[in-house]
Amino acid sequence: MWASRKPWRVTSTSYELEPADPGARASLDVLDRHVVERAGQQLADWQQRRTSEDPAWAESGGARSGLLYLTPAELAEVLAAWNRIIAPLADRRPVGHPAQRPDDAVPVSFTLVAVPIPRTQQGG
Repeated sequence: MWASRKPWRVTSTSYELEPADPGARASLDVLDRHVVERAGQQLADWQQRRTSEDPAWAESGGARSGLLYLTPAELAEVLAAWNRIIAPLADRRPVGHPAQRPDDAVPVSFTLVAVPIPRTQQGG
């Protein structure tokens, strides 16, 4: 039976892509927008079901937002720090190895959106 063979397996739970050529930028832009839209859908879904979930998770999650004035090098530093935080957690609990997870661990989706925005006359 097709379903019992599991012809696919998730091999990664995150991505970070850099365009190899200028023509790839448009495709990566579409993927980025899809990821952000999906994160918004996941947030809305969580808001609808969180009261029926385990009470320990009821106040977890949600969105965080901030505005920083950064140079390109500082933004690269922030993104590298993000990876340093997330990568060890992902390595400790690899996809496809449920025995390596605590019983109360659930999948948690993270989406980092870091985009330079236009300056305003008020400085924001």
